Amino acid sequence: MNRNAEFEKLLMSISKNIKRYRKRSGLTQMDMVDHGFNYRHYQRLESGESGYNLQTLFKLSKVFKVKVSSFLED
Repeated sequence: MNRNAEFEKLLMSISKNIKRYRKRSGLTQMDMVDHGFNYRHYQRLESGESGYNLQTLFKLSKVFKVKVSSFLED
């Protein structure tokens, strides 16, 4: 597997986990606006169209009450 493929796999795994934690929290994508996220940007985070920085993952971890490392799990 080349680096791009590995990166894409990681990106999709993080996206899947973000969506899973949002749903587990009983939130909609629109609810994320109340937590300081732009609606369209949040959609791109969940779909894997947008990359993540540590600040975004930290902010999401606070909303979902999970560790940042939880987003990196397979």
